[in-house]
Amino acid sequence: MELYPNKSVMVDSGVYSLMYNNQLLAEDDLVIYTHEYLEMLDRTNFKGLLVEVDSQFIEKEYGTINLLREIYPEYGVEDRVVHVWHLAEGIDTLWELMKRYRRIAISPKELWMHLKKLKQQKQYKSKALNLFKHIQKRSRGHHFHLLGTMLDWTAHLPHNWTCDSSSWTSGLMWGFYFLESPFGFDFREGKENVSPAIKRIVDEATPELLKIYDDVPKFHKKKKVRKDSMRKMCISMLSMCEWWKSETLRRFGEYPLPVDPIDFKP
Repeated sequence: MELYPNKSVMVDSGVYSLMYNNQLLAEDDLVIYTHEYLEMLDRTNFKGLLVEVDSQFIEKEYGTINLLREIYPEYGVEDRVVHVWHLAEGIDTLWELMKRYRRIAISPKELWMHLKKLKQQKQYKSKALNLFKHIQKRSRGHHFHLLGTMLDWTAHLPHNWTCDSSSWTSGLMWGFYFLESPFGFDFREGKENVSPAIKRIVDEATPELLKIYDDVPKFHKKKKVRKDSMRKMCISMLSMCEWWKSETLRRFGEYPLPVDPIDFKP
């Protein structure tokens, strides 16, 4: 956490990874998992947001999620927990969650998969934005978070909405973006199709950035790889930030300062 002073950080519970075990978990196991999750955050003095252990798809005993939700107040983190609504629970459950909790997470991927079953995936953008519009109408100081999406039209959403996705760093992992990229760079075969200004900023900052890793033993023997990977990641992130600024300017005529979701108030 010391690497991110005065920055908003969100920690995920890891349930998405647990789903790949393809087995249902007993209530006691999920309770233990939730306690260990919260104890770990407490030990590290974590002050950011945390996604709840959304057990709806992996619990043996139906309704275990409600038991888990009673644990968070014990650790004094209730106001920082992002509670997850799954499409299969129905819209009425979402309205109930909004009555009880201030932070709600939604999975756009679930919406897309649902529409795909109905052979309506081409209407994904319009239907998703329409749903989000109706959710926003009921907002009373809520913070909404979209799990796993990097769609550019999230720029249409108000600043009480946030999103995340590992796809934002796919440029680092694969050297280029598989999707039609608005960021304009390609690291394949030594290519660096990026803004000269961004390359200059990253190159100037590289010596200082490398110091971050000096105390991490596993990086000591990989200095060349470490520097290359870190440089690609920085170029990726700066390129995306520049694109997001220009896209916001294009759509709204100004670049509004985002509201920190941790301190969001109605």
